[in-house]
Amino acid sequence: MEPGTSCLAMKKIKRCGRSCVPSFFGLLQVAEQGEYREVRIRVCPCPIWYPQYGKECPVHRKIVFFWMTTFFLFGGLWSLSWGQGEKIEVGDVINIVVYEHEELTKQVTVLRDGTIDFPFVEDLPVAGITLEQLKEVIAARLSRYTGGRPLVMVNFAEAYTLSVVVLGFVKSPGVYEIPVGATVQGALSLAGGPLPRAELEKVKVVRGEDDAKQEHIVDLQNFLEEGKVDFLVQDSDVVIVPGTLGTTTVKVLGGVRNPGSYETFPRANIFDMIFAAGGPSEDAAVTRIRLISPGRENRDVNVNIKELLHSENKTDIPLVYPGDIIFIPEKLVTWKKLIGVARDVSVFVTMYYFLTR
Repeated sequence: MEPGTSCLAMKKIKRCGRSCVPSFFGLLQVAEQGEYREVRIRVCPCPIWYPQYGKECPVHRKIVFFWMTTFFLFGGLWSLSWGQGEKIEVGDVINIVVYEHEELTKQVTVLRDGTIDFPFVEDLPVAGITLEQLKEVIAARLSRYTGGRPLVMVNFAEAYTLSVVVLGFVKSPGVYEIPVGATVQGALSLAGGPLPRAELEKVKVVRGEDDAKQEHIVDLQNFLEEGKVDFLVQDSDVVIVPGTLGTTTVKVLGGVRNPGSYETFPRANIFDMIFAAGGPSEDAAVTRIRLISPGRENRDVNVNIKELLHSENKTDIPLVYPGDIIFIPEKLVTWKKLIGVARDVSVFVTMYYFLTR
């Protein structure tokens, strides 16, 4: 053997006339010994690492290609598994694909309570779990309805988000991340929704800074009634929901079955409050009702609800607000009172007649 070589094996091979053949580990040197050839291996000084040899080695070129391929292959798999292992958070947008069931392929958003709305798995809590766990849960739930375990794929949607500040009469004021294209209604929904005293017809959206500041008034009550509001928010918008401080009730007094204070709600009108108090009594003077608003421009108006019931324009029905007072007077003379007086007089006359006989 030559110095620096080591015997690898004795292998019967065909005579090819080559003194070495490439392998992943070096150059196989072959020495003729009759019908057998002694196969020796010597580590090849590759010019990739040892340029002084001045000759390119095809062996190490293959080695480099092999390890680069391995790196990118397993790197891609690791990246995919890392994405599947990432925890789901509130506000995330998730694509759910159910193969061979296009009606179940949807994009859902994780709501503020950490749940998603998806067919057959409504209000499913997903915040804090991974995409892989979500996939297993959805597949298990759907298997009850699809006749077998469906093939499900889930991934995070590549959607940009906006940062919006929501303040005022909402349940949870703060800064929220919402998807691009969201409306004011969506921003309020993330903030928990409006409080009972919120004035939804005067929601303010402040946009821009300093000299470029703009203010927009959005009537969200119009959305509740007609579904026409689609005011889109932009990044760094401030949404302010005004409301009424102090009491949240309306007092209903006089000719009703259950006089007292009753909780109001947005866009409540005089009929809502009267019927919350049990409705008018038999002696109620429904044509002379007083609506008093001490904290709202000192409003004091007379309301004839009998005429309002027959009116074709329902916008004439007055709205009530927290702190208002509804007073329903009673009729001075009614048939019931007349009959009562007549009965009392007849009893008195009868007693007098018997006493003076």
